[in-house]
Amino acid sequence: LMQRAAQLGDRDRYRLIELLNPAAVTHYEFFLGRPPLPWHDWQQDDALLQAIPERNPCMDGYPSAVLFNQDYQVVHLTPDELRLLQRCDQNPTAPTTVAAILAELDLPLSTLRSLLTQRLIFLVPG
Repeated sequence: LMQRAAQLGDRDRYRLIELLNPAAVTHYEFFLGRPPLPWHDWQQDDALLQAIPERNPCMDGYPSAVLFNQDYQVVHLTPDELRLLQRCDQNPTAPTTVAAILAELDLPLSTLRSLLTQRLIFLVPG
């Protein structure tokens, strides 16, 4: 196998390394879109409350309250932020709006805005 891997080009060799040990390789993701690209600033509470939150997959150390964000900066989550982030992590299997999640966890909108500002969650317009 090592002899066969040695004959691979760089791109194929890096792909093989990533497939064999995904945690060993930092990777980059690029997203393409066709104009016009909608931009949401999430300043309006009504729009924010109807959005569907998803946890940013580009963090290291989660589900700990101390983790690295997508820029490998250390983040210290409050207990409420960690609870909300964990709930958002469950959201892809059962999409729920921000309003419903905040009501379920009895948290203020400011907790979600904190995670959004830190880019620890993404929002899909509802």
